[in-house]
Amino acid sequence: MTTQADAPTRQRHAPEVRRALILKAAQDIIAEHGYPAASARTVAARCGISPGTLTYHFPSIDALLGAALREASIGYTNSAIRSARSVSGAHDRLMCLIDAALPSSAKSLRNWRLWIEYWARASHLPDLAALHSERYAEWRSTFAETVAEGVESGEFRAVDPGSTALTLVALLDGLGLQTVIGDSAVSVSTARAVLDDYVSSLRA
Repeated sequence: MTTQADAPTRQRHAPEVRRALILKAAQDIIAEHGYPAASARTVAARCGISPGTLTYHFPSIDALLGAALREASIGYTNSAIRSARSVSGAHDRLMCLIDAALPSSAKSLRNWRLWIEYWARASHLPDLAALHSERYAEWRSTFAETVAEGVESGEFRAVDPGSTALTLVALLDGLGLQTVIGDSAVSVSTARAVLDDYVSSLRA
């Protein structure tokens, strides 16, 4: 016989805490099982809330998943930038950003899986494509600023910071993607070596 004490209970949280839990649940489901698995039902179940509570915070599943990916991107970018700012020298700061981005840890691998799913979805949805452009503009600008500092200090040759950042981020994405998918020719260490060679080629 089931008693009241045996019945499952839902823990009450402040709205901002509940919203954060919903976002994390959506991120976890996308990273573990792919974008299509993150439905209102599965996210609500992961959080231990009702679908109605979910729609109170997010009017649609696309709004939720867009917010989840945006939150993950902002957190990842800000963390990488903070780490790089503590490093002296443009070459070492660029490599610090690269090390934070490469899928060399469980946390960074989770972020890569989120973004692989997101890229596929964004190719069909203009709103997500716009969010992708926004986040990548900030990420590339971080690389461009670091390259510009290296040029100004004389550590780097007189290269164009914007063009160099575009190339560097493209290399990082391409190599990282092959690593996550499991290309036998591209390990994390191989990817890092290629990127280090490129950054080193910028030296004056």
